[in-house]
Amino acid sequence: MIAEFIIYHHSGTDDGPVNNWEVIRNYHKSYRIDGQEVNKQEYERRLAAGDGKYFLTPWRDIAYHAGVEAEWKPGEKAVYVIRDGRSPLTPGAHAPGYNGNSLGFCFVGNFTKYPPREEMLHAGAIKMAAWALEFKIPLENILPHNRVNDTDCPGELFPHDKLIGYIGELLEGREKMAIVETALEALYQALLLLQPKDKIEKFDEEWRVDREKISAALLSGDSAFLNSIIAKYSSL
Repeated sequence: MIAEFIIYHHSGTDDGPVNNWEVIRNYHKSYRIDGQEVNKQEYERRLAAGDGKYFLTPWRDIAYHAGVEAEWKPGEKAVYVIRDGRSPLTPGAHAPGYNGNSLGFCFVGNFTKYPPREEMLHAGAIKMAAWALEFKIPLENILPHNRVNDTDCPGELFPHDKLIGYIGELLEGREKMAIVETALEALYQALLLLQPKDKIEKFDEEWRVDREKISAALLSGDSAFLNSIIAKYSSL
């Protein structure tokens, strides 16, 4: 697949303390009738009887190529974590007519009821800016779902101009972004070498949570934060 567009969505579901991304993934990989999960036997019975309007068989994976959701820990503020979906080299299942030439990004939440938090917008903007750089997608080709299909997604309270503004600011510093990505990977590899084998899984979990904050610190040159990160991962 050659990506020419980035199309962003909301999940239309409230974000919460569970891993909502995996809930969405499991839903997309299930049999569905009129938006409800059913087992294979019920699907086949109702399909034969014409009992339903919209019938969907399981998809091979979640519809999107990536997304962002809150990750909650007891007694702590939520942090916003990028979740991986389909490979960006394979078509998605998120925007009919554009699945073969676009990357789909999902903000987990229902933005017909409330706007997304700033931290979520920033995390999403960083990921989409990285895609735009990697696949040479112009800013004008980063679109909300409702620009390409007849839908309310990503919700009437989604601040489109603010998101595009954040992405634009990041793209203006694209050379710095490329340096940041290189530095981020180098820092990851260096810290990974410090981990004993029984700590690598914990290291990867912590890194996924901290990754976007580390990217922001590298962009801003926040040496105090970066030093605290090095100290943290040196003593896991």
